[in-house]
Amino acid sequence: MYDASVERTAFIARRLKNEPQTLIALIRTLPSSGIRKIMMLGSGHYQYIPQTIFKEVVDALQVMAKERPHCHSWKVTSFVSTVYLEFPDMGMHFQKEFQLPDHFIPGICVTTSDTCDASLSAFPTWRIGDSIVEGPGVLMEHNGKATIQAFHEKISREILSQYPGFLKQMKHFQDLRIANPEEILRLLINGSIAVCDENGKAADLF
Repeated sequence: MYDASVERTAFIARRLKNEPQTLIALIRTLPSSGIRKIMMLGSGHYQYIPQTIFKEVVDALQVMAKERPHCHSWKVTSFVSTVYLEFPDMGMHFQKEFQLPDHFIPGICVTTSDTCDASLSAFPTWRIGDSIVEGPGVLMEHNGKATIQAFHEKISREILSQYPGFLKQMKHFQDLRIANPEEILRLLINGSIAVCDENGKAADLF
């Protein structure tokens, strides 16, 4: 069903003839040629999210973080768009507040698709030099109940507000020599490592 073919087109046409229903189609037109292609067929409840949603997310992040996010990198295809945004000023503030020897730059990876290949999602990131790790994120489903405002609230509550907690965990490791720092960072940001106190009990990090 995911391969473009005459058989797939015939199958969909037969199903729609037998069970008529309302669909939402995304059709792209090739400039200067007039060639048109159906990129996506969704149900009548599908909520179309244009890829221009990135501007709204960036504007909301600027208000929530009190800093205009910088674009570190991006990738756009006909199906999925991804952008890595960062907050370098916030990173400098954290470095001073937590007295960290390295500059940890907090950020957010935002991904979206208007062809049903991915939901609008955001994942927390931390960059040290050229190394970037991602943590568990939030998403906005493509249905009628989803709102961009609720998505922004999730980002504020589940990503931006969690940055200090991650750095508190890092304080426990600053005097250790770690052979695989990227892997340890990934485990920390995903909550897969428990830090214990001198009595062997889990430390209260948040």
